[in-house]
Amino acid sequence: MPQARPSRPLHIDIDTGIDFDRMALLDYQGGQAEIDPQTGQRRLTRLLDLGGLAMRGTVVIRGEPGRAVRVDLPDEVILRAPGGRRVELRDVRSDLPVQPRIGSDGQLRFSFGGRIIVDGEDVGNFRGRMRVSAEYE
Repeated sequence: MPQARPSRPLHIDIDTGIDFDRMALLDYQGGQAEIDPQTGQRRLTRLLDLGGLAMRGTVVIRGEPGRAVRVDLPDEVILRAPGGRRVELRDVRSDLPVQPRIGSDGQLRFSFGGRIIVDGEDVGNFRGRMRVSAEYE
């Protein structure tokens, strides 16, 4: 038996953006950084940690309590720095359960992480916009 039409539309907010923080290349061969969506731990390959606080991203979806939702995240996001440099946030993953539901408080909170690959020329403060979509099941 299909559920009745939801009485509340879904509302999506990216509460915290993903932040790889400060790092430096060990050489001109490049490297990569990854943030785990469950732990928030940052892993660096061929990059030097310059301190600071890397953070996984967090999303809040508000809607009708108890309803199942399907959430879609992009596979990759283009991040740009002033001056035109760009890197890609790849392998975007979340800590969502297999069948996510809006909680009794009307909210579904989850975290996301991903991986960036930098080459010997990628320097700057990179920013981008990530599209998250959700719909009731």
